[in-house]
Amino acid sequence: SSTTDDLEGELTPAAAPAPDRDAIEAALSSFVGVIRQRPPAYSAIKVGGRRAYAMARAGESVELREREVTIHDLTLVDLDLADPERPVAIVDVACSAGTYIRALARDLGERLGSAAYLGALRRTAAGPFSADEAVPLDQIREAAAGGPDGLVPLLRPIDSGLERFPA
Repeated sequence: SSTTDDLEGELTPAAAPAPDRDAIEAALSSFVGVIRQRPPAYSAIKVGGRRAYAMARAGESVELREREVTIHDLTLVDLDLADPERPVAIVDVACSAGTYIRALARDLGERLGSAAYLGALRRTAAGPFSADEAVPLDQIREAAAGGPDGLVPLLRPIDSGLERFPA
């Protein structure tokens, strides 16, 4: 486990044995749908006008209220058991805004009767924008080399991502 629910915090080894693939997949499926989630103490949520992470870093106790989030899909992509004491699971998550993936990792470990924390995070989509459609930085640099007009073909229309809002 981790005090911050990720690699940045103080790590504590789990007392329970590491779960196997079947147990992890079963636990993941139990999170799909509308769930209640307690945000990490080290989050940007304001409590009495102060950021929770600032309070936590100052050694103050921070208890944040649970909130409702939606997990649309959770898929175990890979499970590395090379170190049986510290298995590494790669999980693909499709979720609503406001979901804390660090908290999801923490809660998964607890559900398995063990512990877990977030080792890495890569956002692959946000709203209608996905990493698959992103323009590589080298391509942007190359397009910009001839001046700003070279960037125009790489741009999306100004109203991209606003389709769900009324005009």
